[in-house]
Amino acid sequence: MKNKITLNLLILAVLSISSISLSAQDKNDKPAKIGVRAGWNYASMFIDNEELSGAEHINSFYIGVFKEKKMVPLLRLGSGLEYFQNGYKVTDNITREIHYISVPLYLKLKIGPVYATGGTGFNFKVSEEIPGSALADPLNNEKTQFFDMPFQLGAGLKILMFSVEARYNWGMFNVHKEASNQYMQLGFTVSF
Repeated sequence: MKNKITLNLLILAVLSISSISLSAQDKNDKPAKIGVRAGWNYASMFIDNEELSGAEHINSFYIGVFKEKKMVPLLRLGSGLEYFQNGYKVTDNITREIHYISVPLYLKLKIGPVYATGGTGFNFKVSEEIPGSALADPLNNEKTQFFDMPFQLGAGLKILMFSVEARYNWGMFNVHKEASNQYMQLGFTVSF
């Protein structure tokens, strides 16, 4: 119980700091950029960087909104809200899908049209679809944890208000026994 309270307070503090940082503006600064992002999500679960035995990646999508605030000329702080699915496939009939709502928090280094990103996210499980057959499921039909916090690195190319980006996420917590999430996102953004 004490660990859940501590985790909730930590999450609340980080979200508060990120929202204050993104909303604070000087009179001479440009307004923060807002936008939408969407694309392909390629996910699976791993133990010690080895994919679960008998499991394959699942193909899905992600969609979200973001807001970025310029900190210094080349560096921006970003946050947002995203929906995506993680999990794995055992056979065509057995797929474990974990639906997440995420609050990403990242830094973006932009040089000309090219940028690199790095940061973390606060992923909250919304629902989970568990396979029907416990015998074929590497996680033995038990539900995963409600929270995950991935480390994220990415790169992109921005032309006008459109961007193409790729990001890879490594789950820092074991969401089920010793298994953690890893997923790649490849997609587009539009900034306003």
